[in-house]
Amino acid sequence: MLGRFAMRRVTRSLRQRLIMIFGGVSLLLGLVSSVVIENRATQTLTSLGQDKLEEISRSIARVMSQSLVERRREIDLISRLPTLTLEDWQTESVRTIIDAVKQGYRPYAWMGLSDINGRVIVASDGLLEGVDVSARPWFIRGKERLFTGDVHEALLLARHLQPSASPSEPLRFIDFAAPVRNSQGEIIGVIATHAHWTWIEAVIKESVSQEHTSHQIDVFLVDRAGQVLYTLSRTREVELFGTSSASGALNLTLTEDMFKEYISARAAIVGPGSEDLGWSIVVRQPREIALASVSILHQQMLWLGIGLSLLLVVLADRAAVRFSRPLQDIERTASQINAGKEDVNFSVKSSGIRELDSLSLSLAGMTHTLITRKTALQDLNQSLESQVLARTADLTEANRKLESLASTDGLTGLANRRQFDKILLEEIARARRHSHPLALILLDIDFFKHFNDRYGHQAGDDCLRAVAQALKRVGRRSSDFVARYGGEEFAIILPETPCAKALELAKAVCTTVRSLDIPHSDSPIGFVTISAGVTCLDTRDPQPEITLVSRADAALYKAKVSGRNQAFLDNSGHLDGRGKPTA
Repeated sequence: MLGRFAMRRVTRSLRQRLIMIFGGVSLLLGLVSSVVIENRATQTLTSLGQDKLEEISRSIARVMSQSLVERRREIDLISRLPTLTLEDWQTESVRTIIDAVKQGYRPYAWMGLSDINGRVIVASDGLLEGVDVSARPWFIRGKERLFTGDVHEALLLARHLQPSASPSEPLRFIDFAAPVRNSQGEIIGVIATHAHWTWIEAVIKESVSQEHTSHQIDVFLVDRAGQVLYTLSRTREVELFGTSSASGALNLTLTEDMFKEYISARAAIVGPGSEDLGWSIVVRQPREIALASVSILHQQMLWLGIGLSLLLVVLADRAAVRFSRPLQDIERTASQINAGKEDVNFSVKSSGIRELDSLSLSLAGMTHTLITRKTALQDLNQSLESQVLARTADLTEANRKLESLASTDGLTGLANRRQFDKILLEEIARARRHSHPLALILLDIDFFKHFNDRYGHQAGDDCLRAVAQALKRVGRRSSDFVARYGGEEFAIILPETPCAKALELAKAVCTTVRSLDIPHSDSPIGFVTISAGVTCLDTRDPQPEITLVSRADAALYKAKVSGRNQAFLDNSGHLDGRGKPTA
């Protein structure tokens, strides 16, 4: 434990903190400068690398576009030869032209001339002559306009031609076709040629130099769906990322292939007046190859930063020793005082540093003052604690009384109207939640105004208190709630009580009040009586707290107009105070 305490003291010492601060700042500055320089160099070299790849991709795309244009122009020129515009194609001159053109360009695998119905009339080497090609895309499109078809496998020619050099690669062709018109401009047939896929390979290989290969630059021919049609790469197991816009503009992105990062460029292959094949040339290079010089610079900056940090740590240690020792003496004396030793002599040797000597004298004077005030403060705190306890008890009692006054009617001792409204809302919510019945009784002393006028307000107050006590006694459960509703009106909330039970209780209240035998000469009965209106909660009501009171009040009104001294059940007929039906 002492070892851990000593370690914490060393860690928190000024000397160690200065060394950590200076060393940390220097290391941070070194790292920040290294990162800034490396980022700037990375951005510059990445931009240069991408410009280089962009130029390569555009160059290859341009060559391929020109080659496509040449093939299209060639097939267009052949379709316009006067020999072909004549409808008599069963001549040696037509066959000679077809064979000559096919042999004149080695990538051509086949060239043929079909009539308007799609039957091949003349073909190179006689292949497919007489065959119906009306369903082939090159024929269908070639009747309409100059056509360039996307790459596809050989179908009709597969069994007539030599297989591909690679057993795993099928024969693939690119179609070029054009309509043949007679002298009146009517379409009389279609001239078409199938170019070997090796033509594409030759164009790409001729466009990539030995320097590009030595720098691990890969070239891919990609279709509009992102599928690799051809790759000049060290591996064919690749997956490309990144797209180009519809206009063919480059979208340079960082791609990742088998945990390796690349910089890449993309260029669309287009030709004036040609079909949009959706082909693109994608060129990429490993990022580590393109940015090799940045890695070397990063290592040099890192070692330079470490060396600078070590130098500043040594200088910080020498500077910290000068004024850390006096502070350690002050800290040691202050720790003894903090431990409770009030008789410690606060004396520190002069350090030769004006600020530290002044701090030592100030701490010595402050310590004496604090110790003197400590005793007085302890006595004052003890006195204040006693006063606070007494005041807290008085305040608690006052709050309790105030709360009771706020919810109690001062005359009758019953709950007041405010408390009634609160309890009614709570009981309605509870009844709805548990699907329990809830009844409400509103009561009104009969002819009470006449009573006050004849016997005086003091007698009226005594009458209200007597009726309130009677309400407390009649059939009360702990869950029932009695309140003075206002003036000579009272209310009883009966949780979990059906209407029949509530009506019985209301009748008992009418009987009990009558039995008080309080004289009332202005009443037909001659004594003080009370009328009651009873109703029950309808859970379907959207505003039950308003409807419940209004229905009970309506029942009370019916009890009044039907002779008073009786209980009336809302929508259920009414009974007199003795429980017998009235007319």
